[in-house]
Amino acid sequence: QTSGITEVTIPTSVSSIGQYGFRYCDNLTSASVYCDKVGDLMFQFCKNLSEVEMLNVKEIGTLAFADTNISEVVIPETVTMVGAGAFSCLNLKTVYIKAPTPPQVSLYFGFWQAFNNLENVGGIIYVPFESLELYKNAEYWSEYSDLYVGYSFE
Repeated sequence: QTSGITEVTIPTSVSSIGQYGFRYCDNLTSASVYCDKVGDLMFQFCKNLSEVEMLNVKEIGTLAFADTNISEVVIPETVTMVGAGAFSCLNLKTVYIKAPTPPQVSLYFGFWQAFNNLENVGGIIYVPFESLELYKNAEYWSEYSDLYVGYSFE
């Protein structure tokens, strides 16, 4: 039973946690993820999860953080794959993507949007200045072209 957990840290010594790892942990408010892969549906429905820190993460699974209370997220430069619906969060308004090359986006039953509510809340996606045009023109990412702002991550 994981429902009593309020915070979790997944160290680099863990390579990945499979799907559903912390799904429906209602008391979880904070997650620090340092492993290579965030599994599909890993934090889905953690309705009080509002703080997420990711370092060294290479893949973020499908619906990994969907239906959480995250309002801001930093996607590290190490990320090369983002799952469909990974950040389908009603309160998500600010996204920082440090990756200089737009990550791949996985499909899920023909659905691919990683941030499918961001447009509805006037969200902003900060990307490296030098990568602004790459994101605006990249497959899948181009749909968010009006939301991008160049940013210096130094």
